[in-house]
Amino acid sequence: MEVTSFAFLGVALAVILLMNVVTNLAWRRYILLAANLLILKDLATPTELLPTALFLLLGYVLLTVQYHSSNRYSLGIAVALVVLVFVVLKRYTIVRFIPSFPIQYSVVGLSYLLFRLIHLLVDVRQRAITCLPGPLGYMNYMCFFPSLLSGPIQRFQDFEGQEVASTQYEQTRDSVERALSRIILGFLKVLVVCGLLMRTHYFPSEFLAWTRLAGSPLEASWVIRYAVACIVYTVFLYLNFSGYMDIVIGLAALFGFKLPENFNQPFRSTNFLDLWSRWHITLSEWFRFYLFNPLLKHLARRYPAPRVLPYLGVMAFFITFVVMGLWHGTTPIYLVYGLLLGLGVSSNKLFQVYLQAKQGKHAYERWRQRRLVGLFARSLTISYFAMALTCLWADGNLAVILSTWRGFSAALAAWTIVWILGSIAFPIVEVVRETFTNSKLLNEIRANPRLRMLATAAQLWIVLATTLMFQNQVTFVYRAF
Repeated sequence: MEVTSFAFLGVALAVILLMNVVTNLAWRRYILLAANLLILKDLATPTELLPTALFLLLGYVLLTVQYHSSNRYSLGIAVALVVLVFVVLKRYTIVRFIPSFPIQYSVVGLSYLLFRLIHLLVDVRQRAITCLPGPLGYMNYMCFFPSLLSGPIQRFQDFEGQEVASTQYEQTRDSVERALSRIILGFLKVLVVCGLLMRTHYFPSEFLAWTRLAGSPLEASWVIRYAVACIVYTVFLYLNFSGYMDIVIGLAALFGFKLPENFNQPFRSTNFLDLWSRWHITLSEWFRFYLFNPLLKHLARRYPAPRVLPYLGVMAFFITFVVMGLWHGTTPIYLVYGLLLGLGVSSNKLFQVYLQAKQGKHAYERWRQRRLVGLFARSLTISYFAMALTCLWADGNLAVILSTWRGFSAALAAWTIVWILGSIAFPIVEVVRETFTNSKLLNEIRANPRLRMLATAAQLWIVLATTLMFQNQVTFVYRAF
């Protein structure tokens, strides 16, 4: 089920109406459970969902054991077990020798179930969650339908608190208007802009088809098309993902839940470290809290010398982002993606450590704040990220090209073009954005309720007209991960 489908929106509308009428907490929980099960049922048949159901059951059993256990090794065993089951169910290449389930089954949403389950196991063990969640609370948190497929990843403590607080939440005209405006903006991004991008000759699928037909000439035309495909896919992925977030955050707000933000103007990132505090924020924070921090503490205990601590941070960053890359998929290309992410962020950190040691922290900050340095770093960051994202859409034909020296040289030329275009485009985009944000017309629209309603209606009309005209069917990309 797509978030933009009538079935999903129908379930969401029913929940919104019921949750704004029913104030009893127990009944609200059952309404939410019914909605979660309906969405799951629409994703796959009961037979196809059997492994997911067993994964959820195993998680609750391990969670109960953690709550009552005092064994120091029980948490490590529990986490290792759920990760192993996840890897087997997802059919990672390294475990293909293990017999699979004798039935066809779905793994949609399993990655985000894993994140929530590990969070619960760790926080229950460390008593950050003081009471064991009941079966109903556990199921509603794990399968919360707005964020089931692709997040955002929310902590159980926040979810439980909002579940209780939502019984006293009263919608106002302004809160409903903000939520609806955000939902419509999400549809505008996903159905209109992403739909139009998919129709260009430079969208990755079109570029790959052209590459196969052209016999992979690796000439100037190939280099330019590849460069543009990298840019188009990066913009498409951002609009697709952030549009989905706009829709689910807006829908959840209409029945009293506040989901965390997942994006904060990522194309304004000044370096690779900054990028991951702006892109897929809840995923980055999850990896920071449950992998990077424990790993860094372990390394610091093992190598306690203060002068090596910054370099231990470099190592911890590299390992964390390699694992993050592997999480995205089951084949070796995702290891390459992880290595590229790890190389980018660890090189960034190493460069930062070197300059701070050589110039001092204050001099380094002054140097970093220079406008030309910022523009250079920003374009380099986004162009490198666009290059790494090739791993998410490259098929075998392109992978073969990139594995040859001639193909890699052509790709390197394309990435240089992306970098140069970024250096030119970012200042222009910033000027346009600032001009539009501070424009008198926009301020008048914000201040006038009637103009705001007209602007929202215009966005909705564009969404409906474009969808009906082009019959756009845009799949949400991150549900595949």
